[in-house]
Amino acid sequence: MTDSTRLAPARRLALALAAGCALGGAAQPASAAQAATTIKIDDTTRAQITRIDGTHVRVRILPDGATQTLEVKAVDEDGHFGIESADYNFDGHRDLSFAATLGQVNREYQIFLYDDAQRRFEPLRMASEKGPNGNCDGLWNISPDPKTHVLNSSCRGGPMWYTDAWRYRADGRLYLYQADAPLPDEVNALFGLPEDSGPDSILITYDETGHVVAREAQVYGGGKATMKVKVARLPLHERAQDTPTKRYVVAGDILDVLDVSDDGSWLKVRYTRPSGNPQAHAVTGWVAVSEAAATP
Repeated sequence: MTDSTRLAPARRLALALAAGCALGGAAQPASAAQAATTIKIDDTTRAQITRIDGTHVRVRILPDGATQTLEVKAVDEDGHFGIESADYNFDGHRDLSFAATLGQVNREYQIFLYDDAQRRFEPLRMASEKGPNGNCDGLWNISPDPKTHVLNSSCRGGPMWYTDAWRYRADGRLYLYQADAPLPDEVNALFGLPEDSGPDSILITYDETGHVVAREAQVYGGGKATMKVKVARLPLHERAQDTPTKRYVVAGDILDVLDVSDDGSWLKVRYTRPSGNPQAHAVTGWVAVSEAAATP
């Protein structure tokens, strides 16, 4: 992706960029000079990176001197790129990345993982080109989380920041673990969000094969999504379909929003009666967006 206006939204504010290269921690513009950049791989191994031309670098592993040539594809409009290093696959060895800022804030990453047995860097590989690709359509503003072994990718589309979470399969390939799906305006209008707030969304969790295993409604920035009933009586259905029901909630009740139907016309909600009520317990059901949005 090269057009930053096509970047779709995500749930958190911009994440910090991945750790900078070992020399001072800042990305070095490789096009600025022919001098080599050295990064630390582990306690006994270093990698010396030297620019060959506009799109190629030579990598020399120290101390044994093994060399390889890598093609750089993450470059900005002027052909510049930065060299960065972090443990992107959480195996104890720092890896190599090339990064370029496209537009003002979206920084594209091209990652090479260090193979200790082969003493060389190999391209990071995705699990499948046909699987879900997230909001950012690639790896942007990368931030690895060593505690959860998640590789976060964040991007900005218009005024909003969005984040995709990636994990590794057992075969070392990267798959989309979590991503957000924006909600329709008529659904967001039910939540009474502040004017300067971003939209709520559905956080979707995938398994290694790309199938959805969980869905969770959340407010912009993370956290539980709720709504206050504004109509006198709001029918509570067993399923996301217009069928007769005797259950209902009333004006003033606070509902936890758990899910939204694919077409955005139904909300799965949970209502917990106030404490002290002898019948206090949580009830779950579906409410129609059209009925919840009706004028009282």
